Amino acid sequence: MRSIFLSYVVNDKLFVSRLVKDLESLNCQVWQDCFDSFPNSTLLERLLSIQKRIDFIIVILSKSSIEGTIADSYWNDVKIDEALHGRNWLIPVLIHDSELPMYIFPDRVEDFRVQSTYRSAFQKLTTRILN
Repeated sequence: MRSIFLSYVVNDKLFVSRLVKDLESLNCQVWQDCFDSFPNSTLLERLLSIQKRIDFIIVILSKSSIEGTIADSYWNDVKIDEALHGRNWLIPVLIHDSELPMYIFPDRVEDFRVQSTYRSAFQKLTTRILN
């Protein structure tokens, strides 16, 4: 069973509900981290607070999260952790056209911007998670 930490803003709840349901149907355990304003802790601090083994971190990137609440500092410790420990556990999921935050590279982003291609985007995501 894969454990996934999913971080998102409250405005993206509709998309997240569908994604969580689909991930759980593949026997993934999903920890949801929803916030409505800039979190007072970094992503790595939030991960450590649940005290569970996490295989992947999915961060939903939307107009609300990029423009309103998530600063580059939110990502920094996870990117440093990836570099230090050779992990590749951060999976950015883009659901709206927006400029990507610093340190989030386009080739690492899963693209869910077009609703009609959700199934193929989900298949690509699951290949990354389950392999």
